[in-house]
Amino acid sequence: MFIRNTSHPTNLSIGSRSPKHSFVPTMALQLPRHVKVGFVLFPLAFPLDWSGPLDVFNTLRPDSPIAASSDLSVSSTLLAADLYPVEMTGGWSVVPQQTFSEALKEEWDIILVPGGRGARPWDENNAPAQEFIKAIAPNVKYLLTVCTGSWLVAHTGLLSGRRATTNKSAFNNAKEHTKDKGVTWVPKARWVVDEKFWTASGVSAGLDMASAFFRQFLALHMTPEEAKATGDKLLGVLEIIENGPEDDPWAEYYNL
Repeated sequence: MFIRNTSHPTNLSIGSRSPKHSFVPTMALQLPRHVKVGFVLFPLAFPLDWSGPLDVFNTLRPDSPIAASSDLSVSSTLLAADLYPVEMTGGWSVVPQQTFSEALKEEWDIILVPGGRGARPWDENNAPAQEFIKAIAPNVKYLLTVCTGSWLVAHTGLLSGRRATTNKSAFNNAKEHTKDKGVTWVPKARWVVDEKFWTASGVSAGLDMASAFFRQFLALHMTPEEAKATGDKLLGVLEIIENGPEDDPWAEYYNL
């Protein structure tokens, strides 16, 4: 047991699971064979929120052997307000590859929004990111969020009338601060799908959501057998224990 807090339930089975690869797609994705993903960066975003899904998608980057043999690929780009290094939570910085203004001139299949300390709607440092998200969202096929990235997106009004989840440690705050935005916040969920919007719970849940999304992408263009074998091979390199959408012990831990 890694968690010790007498104010919360402690009967969590974290760390005792084995890979299941058992998520059954609930809806077919609408994506081409070659997918373009943009990762939104802003000051004090949490690194794993975006770098975890980035690693998942990069298993099928255009220069990979499997991309060449399968004629499938995922191209990923780091986006920010400008091209100066962006400081992440933890103190280290990331150099973006493209500006928001440049990205708005292009077509994107997927945009992913991370969370972190900088993902609070009142933080002026993420104002350019909020404006970009509002502008780009109508034109992308899917908008993914990790952790409190959904709180930021909810503030823009894009999740009005939608189901979504967020980091359980911030769940009540996100719900309270977006009570006028028409979001149905789901307390017990590792990740939630509502049409084009995929929202993951806290931090590492982004790996689960991205893995499920990635497997659905493979299933769209391969036979079920090929998709499973390819997904197992690519995601196996990352040794991800893939949790399903309802595999969420943290809701109980935080008394939600």
